[in-house]
Amino acid sequence: MSRLLKYFSARPIANTGSVARDHLANERTFLSWTRTGLGFVALGVALAKLSALEALSPVLQNGHGDLKLPSAALVGSGAGCLSYGTVRYFNSMRLLQKGLFKPNIAGIALVAATSGAVAGGAIVYRLPLINTGSSTNKEPIPRILAEPPAYRTMTGKPTIKLNNGNIMPALGFGTFAEPLLPGTTRVAVKAALQAGWRHLDCAWIYENEDEVGAGLKEFLEENPEIKRSDIFVTTKVWPHLFEPADVEWSLNDSLNKLGISEADLLLLHWPFAAQRTADYQIKRGPDEKYIIKQDLTENLEPTWRAMEKLFKAGKAKSIGVSNWTIPGLEALLKYAEIKPAVNQVEIHPFFPNTELVEYLFAHDITPVAYSPLGSQEGTGDRLLADQALQTLAEKKGCSLAQLLIAWGLKRGYAVLPKSQKAARIQSNFELVELTREEFAEINRAESRRGYRFVSCKELAEFNYDVWPEEER
Repeated sequence: MSRLLKYFSARPIANTGSVARDHLANERTFLSWTRTGLGFVALGVALAKLSALEALSPVLQNGHGDLKLPSAALVGSGAGCLSYGTVRYFNSMRLLQKGLFKPNIAGIALVAATSGAVAGGAIVYRLPLINTGSSTNKEPIPRILAEPPAYRTMTGKPTIKLNNGNIMPALGFGTFAEPLLPGTTRVAVKAALQAGWRHLDCAWIYENEDEVGAGLKEFLEENPEIKRSDIFVTTKVWPHLFEPADVEWSLNDSLNKLGISEADLLLLHWPFAAQRTADYQIKRGPDEKYIIKQDLTENLEPTWRAMEKLFKAGKAKSIGVSNWTIPGLEALLKYAEIKPAVNQVEIHPFFPNTELVEYLFAHDITPVAYSPLGSQEGTGDRLLADQALQTLAEKKGCSLAQLLIAWGLKRGYAVLPKSQKAARIQSNFELVELTREEFAEINRAESRRGYRFVSCKELAEFNYDVWPEEER
């Protein structure tokens, strides 16, 4: 250390007594604080990158929680140490003005390196970890999939921390189903919960929330070690119930059918409002299409205020939207007192919806993917019938559904696969890890379709163009 100190110290011209000792003390202090500061910065950056790496591989997760705060504290502390040491060095450099010391180029270079370390550490700390699959595919920034102890010990599956601090399982069970025999949804929900699913995605319009509630009730009664709070339940408000008073009615009706006292997540199902009948059903015109409420559709602030009221009352632990576009979200964010926690939209390899996904990440809104397995209809270009993806799944030794679920989770958002068959429900819950090459191969599926699967017949019934900017 003495040799290093001598190397970085300015050399005295003559014996200057106390002045020389002051200079030497300042330089010793500079070196000591610089060494400590660089250590703090390096450790802080290392923690930040470790936290980011865990987003790519749940295997790396150790249940230590979010590392952003400790890593930021270390980087900040290191910058403080470096700053103090640098100030002390420049104090000693003032003696140069008196001609008592010759300037030392090595010492000045070390001061410059110190400043560069602070700036470099800040830049590295802020660098997002980006999935780099195909060089022609622009991928969204992965979110950190935190894994609280309750879910780690119960299911070992990833969860997402919403912007209000609430925890949502990243793997959700979709309950939408075509009209089936009575009891089918109840059996499917119970099978999903028994397989380990802890996120149920429901909606008022699905007309099966009573069966979801029955399956949930049976499961909890048979498994007393699992509490209602361990199950994340989402429900949604249909557009004909967007008047403020009707929003509360919709939630209460859903809660009564589900047999629960509050929803973990409440969403506005679509970005438009329609008329209702006296008995809270959809009012249709002579053409059997929805009758749009133009004024409310153009300004949904009263509807969102009703959502915020339910959040503040504790009846909805989180609130959000579904099927909203970037322009609609821009308008919402201007008047929202409480930012939406979620935007549930169609996302799958045939339609990765990348621009919207990136926008949501940038605004701290969690994307949730419905139809992550693509169309369930008998279209000629079904995602599950894609030959290249089938070959990839066979090579990996997993189902194509597992491959598609892994792709969505690797991109950093929640996915909502659905099935009525017990074997598939169990299989879909068994996660696989994708390599960088496999991820890139799945990304290339977009070139084979590139547009959404949502039924045009259903949208025509709405009498409202949700995506006017898209060619139909």
